[in-house]
Amino acid sequence: MKNEQIKQLVYPLISTTSNISYTVPTGKYTVVKSIIISNGSSADLTYSLNIGGTYIASNRTLKGKGTLIIDDLCIPLLPAQTIVTQASTGSCVMYISGVEKDYIKSNYPYTTINAVTTTSLTAIPGRTSDMMIKSIIIHNVSTNTVAEVTVLMPWTFIPQKSLNPKETLIIPNINALLPSIYDLSYRATNNVYVTIILEKVVQ
Repeated sequence: MKNEQIKQLVYPLISTTSNISYTVPTGKYTVVKSIIISNGSSADLTYSLNIGGTYIASNRTLKGKGTLIIDDLCIPLLPAQTIVTQASTGSCVMYISGVEKDYIKSNYPYTTINAVTTTSLTAIPGRTSDMMIKSIIIHNVSTNTVAEVTVLMPWTFIPQKSLNPKETLIIPNINALLPSIYDLSYRATNNVYVTIILEKVVQ
């Protein structure tokens, strides 16, 4: 496709201090498509990954010689947004791939909502047009178990899901229609980070 470039955004070794590993260039937007994280050591390590404000992991453990693959992603980044990485040892390798495209504000198709849950249902901002739900990512940054996370759209979608300490629930490639007359709302028994990615419906 014209003005579209597939790129390896982050590679390979990850710093042991928090580091900006990628910045979206001026005049571009980026869609992260896949993440591969590998531990070259026989000892366990921990890693953190934040993609434009979306928490993928914070001090998450990866077993010795383990590999994590997350594909079918759709995490959009605006110009100047960043991917921030960190690992506990130098044996952590990350390959993050995506697509860079020309950014024209009026043609930008995505809406990304990053929020912190409360115990009450919170609805995403109202919309004047139908949207497709592309992805939902929910991250428990705490060292405590979250007993219940619920997402409604407007009927039950994620019913009372429990999240372990530092666990992330990634639901990629949903492609569910969210008509403008319907709400999408969420709540949790403890504060967790939630990311909801929507795409404009082109008729």
